[in-house]
Amino acid sequence: MEKLRPAAIDIALGKYGKTPGPIQPEIRELAIRLSKQEPVLGRPADLLPPRMPKLMEEIVERGLPATEEAAVLYAMFPQQTLDWFQGKRPKAPSSPSSTPSAPSTGKSGSTRHLRITVAGRTHEAKVEELA
Repeated sequence: MEKLRPAAIDIALGKYGKTPGPIQPEIRELAIRLSKQEPVLGRPADLLPPRMPKLMEEIVERGLPATEEAAVLYAMFPQQTLDWFQGKRPKAPSSPSSTPSAPSTGKSGSTRHLRITVAGRTHEAKVEELA
C-alpha cells in the first residue's frame, strides 16, 4: 500500500466530516498509524476552540465596532471589512444621464424619472405609464 498524503490522512481520519462513501478499514488504520492520531467520530467543528472571543479582541484592536456582525464580517473578509469601516468604500457607478427622454411611441402615457438610494448607492429609473 502506498504512503498516504497529509490531506488524504485527514480525510481518512474524518477531519473534514463524513465522506460520501465508507473509508476502507485498512486505509483508516494506515492513517491512524502514520499520523499517530485517532479518527474524528463526531462533528469535526466541535473540536475547534471557540473563535469569537479572539475575533472580538482583534476587531477592537483594529478600531472596528465590537459587534458580532463586525466580527463575523472580519472573519470572512478581513481586508474588505477593515476598508469598509475605515471609510474606504467602493465608489458608486456613475449615474446615467439625467436628461429626460421623450416618451416612447405607441399607446403610452407620461414618463416619470425616479431616483432611489439603497445602501448608499443611487439608482435612476424611467417609469412609463401605459394607457
